[in-house]
Amino acid sequence: MCSSLKPDIHFDEMTIGPETVSKGNTFDVFQEVVADFPVRCTFEYSGSDPFQTQWISTQSGKGSAIRWSCAAHTTRRTENDIADSIPSGYGILFAVSGGAMLTHKREEILVSPGNAVLYNLDQPMQVDMLKAAKRDFLLITLPHDILPEPFSSNDGSFSPRLLSHHTPLLQCVDHLACMIAEKNADEFRHVFRACERLITAELLARDHAGLEAAQRPSVANDLFERILSVIEMEIGNPELSPQWLADKFGISVRYIHKLFASRDLTCQGYITTERLSHAKQDLSASANTIRISALAYRWGFSDSSSFGRAFKSRFGLAPGQYRSKRRA
Repeated sequence: MCSSLKPDIHFDEMTIGPETVSKGNTFDVFQEVVADFPVRCTFEYSGSDPFQTQWISTQSGKGSAIRWSCAAHTTRRTENDIADSIPSGYGILFAVSGGAMLTHKREEILVSPGNAVLYNLDQPMQVDMLKAAKRDFLLITLPHDILPEPFSSNDGSFSPRLLSHHTPLLQCVDHLACMIAEKNADEFRHVFRACERLITAELLARDHAGLEAAQRPSVANDLFERILSVIEMEIGNPELSPQWLADKFGISVRYIHKLFASRDLTCQGYITTERLSHAKQDLSASANTIRISALAYRWGFSDSSSFGRAFKSRFGLAPGQYRSKRRA
C-alpha cells in the first residue's frame, strides 16, 4: 500500500553558482552543499565555464520530487555511493528540456525531451546530462517499502525502462513537473499520489524482458524517423552534420552514430547521398541551367570542388559531364 501523504508540502529552492563551485571543480564543494540530496551520487563536471544549477525540491510522504536546471555534467551512482546511503528505491527521470543518456551495465538509454525513464536507484549507473541550449529535469523518487512485492526490496535484476508515450503515467509526470515549478502544493499533493499509484501499476504491468523488447526498439525507430525527416528538410543547410543533429535533438553524437550504424549506415554518408541525389535530379532536368557552383551551394556543399569530387566518386562523371551526357 502507498503511504499517506503529509498534510503540508513545502518547496525548498536552492541556487548554486560560480562562487560556490569554481571552474574545473570536480564537485567536492558541490557534494557538501547537497549532502541531503535524496539520492547520493558522485558528480563530475568538466565544462569550460563555472558550474551552476538551481532547483526546487519537496517531499510527499516517503517520496520526493526535485526539478532542476543545470550545466551539462555526469552523475554516477557507484557501488560506494549505494553502500554509504540508505536504500533509495525507484526513480523516474523526466527530461522537460534537453536530454540525458542513462547507462546501466553496458546498455545506453536515451531520455530525450518529453520522455522519462523508470529505474532502480540502488543499482550502479551513470547519467550524462547532454549538451543542449537548455537542460531542465524532474526526478521523482519512491522508496522500495511503499511498493508491493516483489518491488518492496532491492531487485538487482530490474532493468531501466522508458515510459510509453501517451500513457497516464507519463502525462502525470509531465503535470507534476509543472506543479512543482509553480509551487502549487494542493495540486502537487493529488498529482503525486496519482504518480505513486501509476508507478506501482507500471511495475506490475509487464515483466522486465517483455517491456524491454516492446518499448526500446519503437522509441529508437521513432527517433530515427524524426532525424531522417529533419535531414530531408535541412538538406540544403551547409551546417547539417551529425553534431548539428545531436544539438537539435538534445542527444550525443555517439548516439546519432549508433542509430545509423544499427542500420548499416553512417550519418554523414547518408547526408552526402541525399545531397548528391538532389543535385543529380537538378542536373538531369533539361530546363535547368543553374551553374555548377550554385548547384553545389543549393544542396549544402561547402564549395564546387568538394561537390565535384563527391559527385564523380559516386556517379563516375563530373557534374558538368553528367549534365552534357544527359542532354546529348
